[in-house]
Amino acid sequence: NAATQNDAQSCYMLGYLYNIGKGVEQDYSKAIEYYKKAAAMGHASAQNNLANIYWNNGDKAEAIRLYTLAAEQGNVCAQYNLGYKYKYGNGIRKDSARAFKWLREATNQDDADATYELSTFYRYKEYVTYNRKSELDLLCKAATLGHREAHYEIAKIYYVGNEHVEQDLEKAEEYLIKYKNIKSEYSFDGKDLLEKIQFAKERKRI
Repeated sequence: NAATQNDAQSCYMLGYLYNIGKGVEQDYSKAIEYYKKAAAMGHASAQNNLANIYWNNGDKAEAIRLYTLAAEQGNVCAQYNLGYKYKYGNGIRKDSARAFKWLREATNQDDADATYELSTFYRYKEYVTYNRKSELDLLCKAATLGHREAHYEIAKIYYVGNEHVEQDLEKAEEYLIKYKNIKSEYSFDGKDLLEKIQFAKERKRI
């Protein structure tokens, strides 16, 4: 009922504030306490955040259980987290079918990271049939949503072309410049690919 949901939201917010130390002294034990209360009342974001804590502390089974509860309620963060964990493993058994399912669910909610990860299934023939068109469609969606690496992968596709896409050096350069203009903590800037694209453009002019 509404009162229960209000209580759950209050517990979640208290857990969140203690988790990040906003307005209160950071206290992970209190954060967990309030997240647990909210999660027990079915609060999806609390379940997801609590799952993150369990995952980072090594309790993978409990984390997966909580991610699943939240994901089944439509929580996009949990759907992405669950899909990513199943895709790469990192302490649990990889499960491509479940990874694809949950990444697709998050993609349907316009999550940029999930959309990018879903595109790699088609690139590497992982669980689904090799399909560069589906890969490009998903990469374009991810790029529109602001995903940096998607721009780089699109640039690579237009640089060489494939059975579905003609080589287009102008588009390759356009996407790579967008990639370089998106700030990132990673130092890789795509300089080598940009030089190759510009060299190929010069050769075409000759």
